Amino acid sequence: MIVQVVGFASGLLFIRCMTQTEYAYYTIANTMQGSMNVLADMGIGIGVSALGGRVWQDRFQLGQVIQTAISLRKKLALGAAVAVIPFFLYFLLHQRAPFIYALLLILIVLCSLTSQLSASVLIAVPRFHAQISRLQRLDLTVSLVKLLLVAVLCSFWMNSAIALCIGSITVALPLLFLKPWAKEFADLSAFPNPAFRGEMTGIIKSQAPNAFFYCIQGQITVWLIGFFGKVQGVAEIGALGRLAVAFSIISSVMVTVVVPRFARCHEPKIVIQRYCLISLVLLILSFSVVVLAILYTPQCLWLLGPKYQHLHTEFILCLISTVLGFFIGSLWSLNAARAWIHKSWLYIPATLVVQIGLIPLLDLSKVREVLIFGILSQVPSLILNLYMSHKGFRTEFRGNTLNQTLTSQPCPTTLATPPGCKGR
Repeated sequence: MIVQVVGFASGLLFIRCMTQTEYAYYTIANTMQGSMNVLADMGIGIGVSALGGRVWQDRFQLGQVIQTAISLRKKLALGAAVAVIPFFLYFLLHQRAPFIYALLLILIVLCSLTSQLSASVLIAVPRFHAQISRLQRLDLTVSLVKLLLVAVLCSFWMNSAIALCIGSITVALPLLFLKPWAKEFADLSAFPNPAFRGEMTGIIKSQAPNAFFYCIQGQITVWLIGFFGKVQGVAEIGALGRLAVAFSIISSVMVTVVVPRFARCHEPKIVIQRYCLISLVLLILSFSVVVLAILYTPQCLWLLGPKYQHLHTEFILCLISTVLGFFIGSLWSLNAARAWIHKSWLYIPATLVVQIGLIPLLDLSKVREVLIFGILSQVPSLILNLYMSHKGFRTEFRGNTLNQTLTSQPCPTTLATPPGCKGR
C-alpha cells in the first residue's frame, strides 16, 4: 500500500509540473511502452512460472529456464519494437512533436524496455524462494527514489524526456539487486535449454492472439484520442487515468487475499455463497466510490492542478470506466480461480463487434465520447464473465452430485470396488 501511495504521488507531481503538451507526449510514450512490454512477454511470464515452479530447487535447471526466457524475450522485444515504433512516431508527430524530440523519446523508451527484459524474468527467482521481504524493500526503495527524483527535478524543470529518463532509471535500478539475488539460487551462466524453449514457444503461440488484442485494448482510449483527438485531449485522458491508479490498491488486495481463499472452497453451496458475497461487496464498494467521486469531484480534480479543473463530467466517466473494469477483472479472477474460463475466447470477437458498431455513432475526437466508448466496450466482457460464472455453478453442482451418487452406491461383493466405496 505504501508503494502504491508513493507511486500515486509521483504521478500527480508529473501532472502538475508538466505542460499539457509535454504530458500528452509522456502519456503516448507510456502507452507505447506498455504495448511493447505486452508483446515482448506474450506468455513468457506464464512459462517461467510453470517451468520454474517445476525445477526451482535445481540451481542449474532454474538458470536454464531464466536464460531461455531472457533469450526469447529479446527476440520478441525486437519484433515488438518494429511493430510499435511506427505508431509511436506517428502519434508523436500527429500531436506536433518536433521530429528530433520524438526520436529522443523513442530512444529513452527503448532503453527502458531493454532493462525490463531481464528484470521481469529475474524477479521470478526470489519469488520462487519466498524472498518476499527482499522484494518489498526493493519495491519501496525504487518508489522512494523515483519520488525523490521527481520532487527535486520538478522544482527546476520537468518535461516528457526527463520524466521518461526517471522511469528508465527506476526500471534499471532493480537489476543491481535482482542479478546478485538470482545468482544465489540459479546458475545464470547456464545456456538456454531447447526443451524449455519448445514449451515456452508453445505457450507464446497460445497467448499471442490475447497479447496482440490486449496491447491495444488495454489502452484503447489513449490510442483513439491520440489518433482522432488533439494534444490537449491526450493529456486529459492521461491525467484522469492517473487518478484511477488509486484503485490498484483494492485490486492487489483482491488478487492476493480474496481470490486464493475463494479457490480453496470445495463445497458447491459455499462456493456460490462466497461468490455472491464477494460480488455484492464489490458492487457496494464500486457504487460508493462513484457516489463519493460525484460529491467531491472538485476536490479530486484539485489534485491534478488548475489545467484539469474543468473535467467534471469526464472525471466521472473515467471513474465509471475504471470501476467497471475493476469489477469485471475481479469476476475474471474468481472464474479463473475455479477454472471457469470455458469460451473466454469469445471476449475478443464480441468486443470488436461492439466497438465497430460504436465508431460511427461517437465523435472520437472528444474526450467525453472516447470515455463513453471505453465504458461500452467493456459490456461484452461483463456479460461473458457472468455467463462463465453461471456455467461454473452448474459444473460444480453436477460434479458434486456425481460424487455423492458414487459415494452412496452399495459396495458389491465382487473384488472390484467402485470409487467412493471401502473394500470389504
